[in-house]
Amino acid sequence: MGVKIIFITDGLFIQSYHLDDNDYLYYNSEIVTEFLTEKRVELFMKGGSKIFSEKIVAHSKIELIKIFQDANDILRKDGLSE
Repeated sequence: MGVKIIFITDGLFIQSYHLDDNDYLYYNSEIVTEFLTEKRVELFMKGGSKIFSEKIVAHSKIELIKIFQDANDILRKDGLSE
């Protein structure tokens, strides 16, 4: 049949597997746990079970502090942080 990639689900959890590599699919070192677009599936078919994004997101120290402050404010609002 020429199938290289399979998705297995129990209705709640999804696992993806590369048959040629006998390994789970990994995207940026994390196991893929969702259905993929056709384009992304093609990347795994051509590149194997482990794919890394070429796009690198770099944040400055000030940007990261702002992101964490915003997250902390949300947690405080919900009563999950002091």
